[in-house]
Amino acid sequence: MNKIKLFLLDDHKMLSEGLSSILSKNQNLQIMGTFDTGDKLLNALHFEKPEIILCDISMPDKDGIEITKHIKKMYKNIRVLIFTMHHEINYLNLAMGAGADGYLLKDCENGELLDAIVTLSRGETYISSKMQKSMNPQQSATSLTRREIEVLNKMAMGNTTKEIADCLYLSSFTVETHRKNLLSKSGSINVANLILWGVNNGYIKKK
Repeated sequence: MNKIKLFLLDDHKMLSEGLSSILSKNQNLQIMGTFDTGDKLLNALHFEKPEIILCDISMPDKDGIEITKHIKKMYKNIRVLIFTMHHEINYLNLAMGAGADGYLLKDCENGELLDAIVTLSRGETYISSKMQKSMNPQQSATSLTRREIEVLNKMAMGNTTKEIADCLYLSSFTVETHRKNLLSKSGSINVANLILWGVNNGYIKKK
């Protein structure tokens, strides 16, 4: 099994070193670099490409949301896991809207951190269990068509409308129609809530 290659971005040195030490003990992971500013990380991406970047939100230069937008624009194959102390739902929405592939709270158990990394490496989305409990969606499962489920899972993987259309041999207009139907059926106000709803109701596979 090839090791999952990681970059860590956090301006708190002790936390970054501790996190690196914990993850380095796992034989399936490889820490390629740790960075305390967004600019240092973005510069390093010119030379090395990790599979996953663990990215804090609060940074001294560019914040994690801005950094995520840049990474997803320039390096679509790199997965971004927001790793933060922010429990507020608006930060989750901002992160997912910026293209993040996962959102995890720093007070999680080590086991959940590893689960999140492995889940992202499989091309899936991961949202912190504590965030899911705090949101406690009221919508119950509703019936989705096979095509809607396909579109929903592609959305959860961070694919754009055009990418989904090309992959499923649909028009962009059709994909947008499915997107609107999914938001309506789930009662979600945005894509982040839709993805969480999809995970909670078993439409999005989260291993």
